[in-house]
Amino acid sequence: MVALISALLVLIASYDKNYICPKGLLKKLLMWVGSRSYALYLIHIPAYSLSREIWFRLSPEQNLHQGYFWHLIITAGVILIVLSELNFRLLETPLRRKGAKIAHQMSQKTSGENAKNEHITQPRS
Repeated sequence: MVALISALLVLIASYDKNYICPKGLLKKLLMWVGSRSYALYLIHIPAYSLSREIWFRLSPEQNLHQGYFWHLIITAGVILIVLSELNFRLLETPLRRKGAKIAHQMSQKTSGENAKNEHITQPRS
């Protein structure tokens, strides 16, 4: 039953007619999270570790898990958002463009070689 419901949701979402999530702030937020999900995945542990280190150095005598829970969460969230955005813009996007350029060059080279090979292998009439 879960598989059928999931398949139905994927089918509905594939039409891209805003049936599941209408245009608005929530959709923009979900699109941002989706486009940066890999960066968020990569950065979440270093962001949490960095926020723990920051609060430990600011207040070494306190137990971080008792009085600083929300401080840790907010600090880690800000670090996570900033670093994942930087990762997306400065690493992922340029590397994706470079990969697309290399793939385009390779496809041009391959299509040029295929055209030469077709010309050579075709029988003469």
